[in-house]
Amino acid sequence: MRLDQFLSESRIIKRRAQAKLACDNKIVAVDGIIAKPSKEIKVGQKIKIEFTNKTLEVEILEIPRGS
Repeated sequence: MRLDQFLSESRIIKRRAQAKLACDNKIVAVDGIIAKPSKEIKVGQKIKIEFTNKTLEVEILEIPRGS
């Protein structure tokens, strides 16, 4: 699953367009490396998002199934 799609479907970021924009603005890292929106993610990877006023770190435990 693509990173921007995962962020949207897991509701970490509300909309996929916003998730893509966050990746394009280089505030999203996967396993410590700045990631593009098209990055394929896997279970066990760690995502770090540097928002303006906070930092969010999550570990992927499960890939959500599309509706």
